[in-house]
Amino acid sequence: MQQIIKLFKENNYQLWMTGGAVRDKLLDLQPNDIDFATDATPEQMLSMRAYGMAKEEHKSISCWFSENGKAHGTIVFREDEKDFEITCFRKDVSTDGRNATVEFAKTIQEDLVRRDFSINSICINAYTGEIIDPFNGQQDIKDKVIRFVGEPLQRIREDYLRLFRVYRFLSQLGKGWKFVNNEDVSKCLIGELDMLSKERIRDEVIKIFKHNPCFALYHMPEWLIMYI
Repeated sequence: MQQIIKLFKENNYQLWMTGGAVRDKLLDLQPNDIDFATDATPEQMLSMRAYGMAKEEHKSISCWFSENGKAHGTIVFREDEKDFEITCFRKDVSTDGRNATVEFAKTIQEDLVRRDFSINSICINAYTGEIIDPFNGQQDIKDKVIRFVGEPLQRIREDYLRLFRVYRFLSQLGKGWKFVNNEDVSKCLIGELDMLSKERIRDEVIKIFKHNPCFALYHMPEWLIMYI
C-alpha cells in the first residue's frame, strides 16, 4: 500500500482512505478491504501506472479494472498481492432507488456528502493523516449510533437497500449500538421497496446473518421483516 500512496503523491494527486476501512480503524478493528478516493480520473490513474512502470521502485504495482468500474471512476491497484480500489471523487446526478448516475467531482467534500451513514463518511488523508469528518461520524462511533447523512428519507430513496444496511451494521457492530432515525424512516411508504429485487434483499439478509442476526432482527420493524 505504501508504494501506491507514494505513486499518487509523486504525481500530485489527492488520496484519501474512505468508507469502512476508516470506520474499522476508528473502532480498533482490522479492515477487510481498504478503499481510497482521489481527484485523479481513471485515465489519469492508468497514465500514472505507466509512469510507475518506468521507475524501479514502483514495478511491484499493477492495476486492473472492469469497464463498468472504470465508467464509475474505479481502478483497482495491486501491491504485494493485495487489491485496493481507488475511485475518483464522485457526486450523484440522479438516482432511482436502485442505481445512481454519477459524475466525477473535484473535492472530497462532494464525495462524502453522497455517502449513506455518518460513520461511513469519515476520511483520512493518506499523506498527512488528517481526518475530515463533516457529519460527526467520530462522535457517533463513540456514542454507538447509526445515523443517516443528511435527511434520512432522501438517503433511503436514493438507494432503498440502505434501509437493510442499517440492520446489517447493527448485526455487525452488535450490542449497544442503535439506529437513531427510526421514527423518520417509519414515514417511508412500504410500497416504495417493491422495486428492489429479491436477490438484492437476499444478499443483505445473508450479511445480517453472518454476525448477530437476533440483535438486528429484534430492532427491525415488522413491516420491513415482511420483505425478507
